[in-house]
Amino acid sequence: MSALVKLGHVNKTVATAGTRVQLSTTSKLITDLIVQANSGNSGVIYVGDSTVSSSVFAIAITAGNTLSLTAADMGQGGSYELDLKDLWIDASVGTDGASIGFFYRV
Repeated sequence: MSALVKLGHVNKTVATAGTRVQLSTTSKLITDLIVQANSGNSGVIYVGDSTVSSSVFAIAITAGNTLSLTAADMGQGGSYELDLKDLWIDASVGTDGASIGFFYRV
């Protein structure tokens, strides 16, 4: 496995509250993830898997706040990688969103 790591990023907006948004539609193995709720948000961003909602989520973050985690934090053994396509966000208010940064091996 390559030791070289690059930074990637995406911006995601939840158009309608309760309608989850996938962080990537293609597979991208990542080692670290940073999610920052947009400072102009008026509600809560929920982070989780494909079932994420306001009542089922791993983490909830409010405007301007940041979530930072590694694959190791999530209990991933061996390769210590998460697949970005397995991560989703939802929002309590439509048009709220988040900036997502991640590190991946090349």
